Amino acid sequence: WGFDESALPPEQAYKKTRTDDEFYESLADAEAQDQGVGHYEDELYARQVPAYASHYGSAAAAAAGIEPGGKGNWLNQMDDEEYAEWVRAGMWRRRNKEETERIERAEKERKVKEERERIEREKRTREERERIRKLEERKKRKSEEEEKAARTRYDDGWKKLQQAVATTAPAASTDTATDGDASSSGTSTPAFPLRFTDFPWPLYPPMAFPPLSWPSHTDITSTAISTFLLPPSLPADKHKGVVRQAVLAYHPDRFERYVLKIPEEKEDVRER
Repeated sequence: WGFDESALPPEQAYKKTRTDDEFYESLADAEAQDQGVGHYEDELYARQVPAYASHYGSAAAAAAGIEPGGKGNWLNQMDDEEYAEWVRAGMWRRRNKEETERIERAEKERKVKEERERIEREKRTREERERIRKLEERKKRKSEEEEKAARTRYDDGWKKLQQAVATTAPAASTDTATDGDASSSGTSTPAFPLRFTDFPWPLYPPMAFPPLSWPSHTDITSTAISTFLLPPSLPADKHKGVVRQAVLAYHPDRFERYVLKIPEEKEDVRER
């Protein structure tokens, strides 16, 4: 019992079969070229995913960029339309990789731009807050300097006025008494007449420069006097002493000696 070579088909049969296979293969290649470069990838992806999806469900989902929606073999739970849509989505991501990357880059650039703008806004806010703080400090410092200068002028004004009154104290005149004119005047005319603006009034000057800084009788109000005598910087335990000193300074009995030095024609300013 040997091998019967007569059972083999003739050589022409093999040749015909090979020729047909080569023809159909060439025809498929030509059709694939007509469909585009991505045909081979699509065909390979379409053949491989159904083959291993049932065994590697989670891996297939990760490879396709889709997270599983629940426990178990989620691919087996898809119907034909869902599975086809899933395959098309994965293929779209593969074919549109550049577009996806472009969208991701644009989103990243947008976030970077928003963060940069936020930092710039915060910087401008800090700079504006610092500018306002310095402006308020400068304004406060100037106000304190003006307050200090006004109180210095007030104290110096009283000292000068007291010295002027002391140096021009009235003396009894024997000639006037002899002439019988003693009742006409109890004091002698001072060396200089006192004006309303010569008195140190307890208030801040209306303007910084004289004569605009000279106050008028309408400027003397209780609010203006309280603001000057009792500034916020003055401790509360010193309020009583400051008010008492001012009351004594402008007491009628003491203030009379200054009023008597005002010229006779200035009767309208002879007020206590």
